Parts: sequence; structure tokens; C-alpha cells
Amino acid sequence: MAALVWILLPCLPAPALATLCGGGSVLFATPEVSGASVEATGLFGAITGLGGLCIGGVPVAIDGGTTVTVGGLPSRIEALQIGQVAWASVSEDSVATRIDVFVAAHGPLLEVDRPGRRLRFDDTWVRVLDDAVFQGPGPRPVRWDSLETGQNLAVSALPAGEGSLFATRIEIIPAGADERIVARGIPDLALLARRDGVGLLRVEGFLGGRAPDHFDLARMPWSLPGAAAPQLIPAMRLWVLGRVGGQVLEIRLPPARISPPAPPLFRLVPRSSAEPRRSRSADPDATSAP
Repeated sequence: MAALVWILLPCLPAPALATLCGGGSVLFATPEVSGASVEATGLFGAITGLGGLCIGGVPVAIDGGTTVTVGGLPSRIEALQIGQVAWASVSEDSVATRIDVFVAAHGPLLEVDRPGRRLRFDDTWVRVLDDAVFQGPGPRPVRWDSLETGQNLAVSALPAGEGSLFATRIEIIPAGADERIVARGIPDLALLARRDGVGLLRVEGFLGGRAPDHFDLARMPWSLPGAAAPQLIPAMRLWVLGRVGGQVLEIRLPPARISPPAPPLFRLVPRSSAEPRRSRSADPDATSAP
């Protein structure tokens, strides 16, 4: 077996790294949780750690066989960035066989709603989280108040109810850069699970609609455990462990419990810009338009 390869994140103290990966408050758990930890799993969520890859609060190992796509195009491990939203297919020994990074919105910025921290692309509005990562093409720092209409942006975002999106990362695409993206939007997690042959999901997202017996997270219906029902409110940021069919095994609140417009509890740490993407397409069909 190939030796494991870890991406190092210098200058990040150990306590901060622990906050970014794992932890959180348990709202609900079943006895199946411990047994489920040894199954092949599909992970979906924001990348919050690179000194030991972490997706949706779950630490993930990578090796020489791990494949990576960004926006539907083949890429490399070095392209992974803090704040990107990704799917990882993880084997029973916690090694990712595949990582797909999704671009929720892409193109020229048409409108900025400063009081509401929202951006508009075509007919899509995106709410920008307080702890979102901003990345520009040069050394000059990018801030929320420096975004302007007309800029070409690529946005990573977590889904919420009724098609809404919460941005975790915003990248300014410089003029003349390779902008080829063949898949844009929020992925269909059930389709990805079937493609990769996983029956277990660990999903990060914002609570969407609720009904007496289920709730929506990452545009999927999940069974609503009665013990957790009083604690779940709209727009809560959740980590959910469950079966592909929607059976919930565990519900957690991430360490940073952000329901916009709450203040940030930690800052995600950006890295340098990813290298240019390659042109060959890969599996664009697993993504639905926002």
C-alpha cells in the first residue's frame, strides 16, 4: 500500500486545528454510531483543515491513489483549499479514494447587498458567511467590503433550504485565467453515493425545511428523531451521520455554530491560490444547478 501523504498547514497551532476538525456538540446519537465508523463513507462539507485533511469535521487520510476533481475537471491534491466544499469517498480504513470539489456559483458578480452580506450571480443569490475565506490573485488581501460588481468570482457554498446558499469561500478569478468549469451547483449526494458505492453519509449543511417526521439538509430528506426535534431550528449549521436512505444516526452542532448573521467564532485559514485546472472533464453529471 502506498505511504500516506499529508498536506502540512504551517503556523496553525494544535488547539486551533482541533477546533477545525472534529468536536462539536452531540444533539442526537444512536448505538449504531460506533459500528458505522468502520464502513465506507461519503463525506460532504467544507474543508476546514489541511494539516491533516478535514472535510465536514471529519479527518481524512490521502494516498497516491486518491483522485481529485475541481469543478468537474481533473486536478491535484495541491488544489485543495480551506473553505472549498467537497465530497470525499472514504474507504473503511479512512483513506479517501476520491475527492470532488464543487463550485456553487461562478461568473461575473452582478449585485452586492452589503447590509445582507449577499451576492448575486445571474438569478442566484449567495449569503456570505462571517467566517468565509476570501482569495485574490495577488498578495493584496481580499475583504468582503472590497468586492465589486463586474468581478469574476468562483464561490464555494453549503446549501440551505429553498435553494439558498451560504458561501464558505470566494475566489476572485484574474483576467486571462483558466476559467473552465464543466460542473456548477450543489451535487446530488444520493447520486454520488451510488456512483461510489457507499451506504453511509456524513453531511454538513444548513437546516432547511422541517416536517413532523423529517428535515432537509444538503437538499436531502432525513428522518427527524423525536429527541432532536425541539433543538433543530431553521438555518442551523449541522453535521449529520446517516444512511443513504435518510436514516439519521447522529446529529452534531459544529464547533463554530453559525446561523447568519451571527458573529464568527473562528477564522478559516486561507492558502495560496490553486494551480490552473486541466481541461479534461470528469463526471459533470453528479451536480445540479443551484
